[in-house]
Amino acid sequence: MKRVFRIDALKCATCGSERRWIAAITSGEAIAKILEHLELPSARIQPAPPRAPPQLELEFEGC
Repeated sequence: MKRVFRIDALKCATCGSERRWIAAITSGEAIAKILEHLELPSARIQPAPPRAPPQLELEFEGC
């Protein structure tokens, strides 16, 4: 993240102290429970379906 966004995720933005990596949570149930406990939305949002690319105009004006 530091190279891409220029944000050091392991440094506190308020006081500048170092943070420790504790765990990576990958269980959907555990993530939902944590978000609900924090009173944050836990429902998955479905992305909109992809749209077709814009049509290029291929009309030629000839002599």
